Amino acid sequence: MKDSVKPASEASPIFAAIGHVLLGALAGAASMAVLPHRLVANPPMAGLSLILSPLGNGLVMQAIGRWWDTHPDDRPALFTFRAGAIFAFAMALVRFLWLR
Repeated sequence: MKDSVKPASEASPIFAAIGHVLLGALAGAASMAVLPHRLVANPPMAGLSLILSPLGNGLVMQAIGRWWDTHPDDRPALFTFRAGAIFAFAMALVRFLWLR
């Protein structure tokens, strides 16, 4: 999981991705303590969050990464579209499987 929080220039893409999956799964499990129910009672299509959440989170993380690039510090590996999408997918998958 060290590579998931290292600067992107130092992180191994494979180990960073594994770390993002683990962090997302932990966040999904932790979110169950705060919101132990579905956010939408009767969703129009079950599992839609498995698509929308990674896309939205990936775009936000990409925007944060672009903003971060204007600063002298190295960008953390999490601030990319791919990393944000992987993290959000793992989180949404844990919630989806738990609440199914």
